[in-house]
Amino acid sequence: MSNTRDLGHGMVVEALDGGAITVFRGQKYSRDGVDVWAQAVINDIQGDHKNIAHLHDMRNAPVVITPYVRKKLQDVGENRDNEGYVAIVMTPNPLTNIVRFFAQRDFKKDQPRVEIQLFFDYDEALVWLRQMVNQPK
Repeated sequence: MSNTRDLGHGMVVEALDGGAITVFRGQKYSRDGVDVWAQAVINDIQGDHKNIAHLHDMRNAPVVITPYVRKKLQDVGENRDNEGYVAIVMTPNPLTNIVRFFAQRDFKKDQPRVEIQLFFDYDEALVWLRQMVNQPK
């Protein structure tokens, strides 16, 4: 069962598996959408979720890594107490490797206890995330 909220500016947030997994789904790319996404992630990781399990579904919102987007990624990474897993789902294109580089370099530096994986298939990402969440600690 899922719980979906439309945050506006092309951003939808969905809670899966009783809230164990949070899906952030971008429907379009805009500066306002980036702001809404960043604030939604920050709100989630500053709440009761010290162990995060996020799936960022960006297939319908091709992300361009601008200095503004990089700054928002840094803002999201400021809370270093979290640990967990992040799956990013994107449509394969020539920019995907650049996004992978920035995600793994910048976010990993800010969130050393968060494992990040890039996927091209939503179902594969969700299976991986569920396996990570349900593995024995």
